Amino acid sequence: TSGVTGQYDDSKDVGTAKPVTVNGLTLTGAQGGNYFIDASITGNLGMITQATLTAAIIGNPTKTYDGDDVATLTDANYQLTGFVLSEGATVTQTAGTYDSENVDASSVTASIAGFIAPDLGTDLANYVLPTSASGAGTIDPRLLTINGVVALDKVYDGNTVAALNSSAAS
Repeated sequence: TSGVTGQYDDSKDVGTAKPVTVNGLTLTGAQGGNYFIDASITGNLGMITQATLTAAIIGNPTKTYDGDDVATLTDANYQLTGFVLSEGATVTQTAGTYDSENVDASSVTASIAGFIAPDLGTDLANYVLPTSASGAGTIDPRLLTINGVVALDKVYDGNTVAALNSSAAS
């Protein structure tokens, strides 16, 4: 009937064959008054399974082109979702990989297995932990500086074209 509740007796954490107490059972119907139910029933066993977490890279990690695909990440570049109540964790992996070492890179992936630190009061055994995270990432073009290009003097000729000497350019 309505008002029936159950409660795991030992803890809220993941486990099998966990004792459950059932409360609030009542009998209804024409013959209900002929029977009596104990206020609480014990001996039931239940199972609490792990909740699944997902991970994403956020904030579009960006670097200037340097010829490699290594991404430098911080804990602010990760988002973990799927926690219960106020539980949480931080990803501590600082290295990721862009999908290209060139300016056309558009995403970053990081292996995070073993790099998830629980917040105080969070038991990570209650969760299926993600092993990787991915998201948008960008490699910006590197600015090149050219030295040694010199504009040559000229006599007024009515236009803005300048002759250049680049023999000492570097």
